[in-house]
Amino acid sequence: EKQEAILDSSAPLVKPGGRLVYATCTLLKQENEDVIKSFLERHPEFKLIEPDKDNAVVGSIGYVNNTSYIRFFPHIHKTDGFFCAFLARNE
Repeated sequence: EKQEAILDSSAPLVKPGGRLVYATCTLLKQENEDVIKSFLERHPEFKLIEPDKDNAVVGSIGYVNNTSYIRFFPHIHKTDGFFCAFLARNE
């Protein structure tokens, strides 16, 4: 509920054509993919976009299961677990 409230309160601050990045320090589906799915159902003015694959950071991390999400795994990236999704507001 907290993540959804944060996204909902941030959405009106994004100008048309702007980007909203959702990032958490967890790998739990219910705090990541489920939150994004719910947000997109409530906010049809946004869409999930793929990160820039040419970006050096994104390129070094890669995608998991060819999704639009970026994940850092402790056993692979030597960091805590992180999740990131990129959303764009329609113009």
